Amino acid sequence: MSTAGTSKRPLDHFSRLTITLICEPDEQGQFLMRELQRTRANVKQRWPPPERIGGETDIVLCEYLPDLSSRYAWMPGEATAASIVLLPQAGQYDMRMLQSALPDAVIHRPYLSQSILTALVIGWDHFSFARRQRSRIGRLDENVRSLRDIERAKMVIMLEKNISEYKAFNVLRDMAMERRITIAALAATLVDTKQSVS
Repeated sequence: MSTAGTSKRPLDHFSRLTITLICEPDEQGQFLMRELQRTRANVKQRWPPPERIGGETDIVLCEYLPDLSSRYAWMPGEATAASIVLLPQAGQYDMRMLQSALPDAVIHRPYLSQSILTALVIGWDHFSFARRQRSRIGRLDENVRSLRDIERAKMVIMLEKNISEYKAFNVLRDMAMERRITIAALAATLVDTKQSVS
């Protein structure tokens, strides 16, 4: 298999992304900007750092700031963009503050082409994986809530009609089919109605 074709693949999807660069426009910052533009992404540069970081972008590269975690436009653990922190060359940063920012990747000054590419690919992959996991967890939580509501709705029907659990589920299913909604949606409505009455 040829390696020439595979070296471009990690960058293919970046052309559809927006990257926000929050970096001092010095010589290193300009080099970083040029390297990011080579990905064919829509790259925007901002300086000085805004109060709110990360809204309306796919990837944000930001100079290390001690209060970075409080500047993000999202709650910790609920990132809406991949976060890559740009670390100072002298290494003067607080590791605990960096950890609290939960970056997907870091890049140290002086910036090198290969380290920029590596951080972009790893940072985007890490963020994408975490986003998929949050989505799966959200769906699982919704399924658990639905099952709870169905169990409660069956109990309501069993008590009201003095029937077995099996028959109560059939009643619930038939009602849902009549109304052309899911059993879970009907169960949630029945449970909510019962709670508001009692």
